[in-house]
Amino acid sequence: MDHKKMLENLRKEVNIALTKVFDEVGKATKVSGHRLAINSLKGEIRDNKEKIGTLVCGNEELSNHPDLKEFILKIEALEAEIEEREEQIRKMKEKEKEAEETDGEDEEDKDS
Repeated sequence: MDHKKMLENLRKEVNIALTKVFDEVGKATKVSGHRLAINSLKGEIRDNKEKIGTLVCGNEELSNHPDLKEFILKIEALEAEIEEREEQIRKMKEKEKEAEETDGEDEEDKDS
């Protein structure tokens, strides 16, 4: 086979392959765009649900409704657990910092 034909065939195959790649990239870009839009919409839904919850919890008449009261109590318990875990994290970080400071002092003593 002559070199010109071989190069021409190679060029055609490369063009076909690149066309397929660009088509796939285009499809992936469109899918990613839709996924981003979906995540944004879900965020808006979550924000609006949060606003509804805030209104319900702030409304004394509604917040005393038996079904809603159960949810409110559960949320309060979950918030208390979050606070407890955050406090545990703070204590762990304090201990870690104290240990690092102690190690640093030990290193200084060795250098002296």
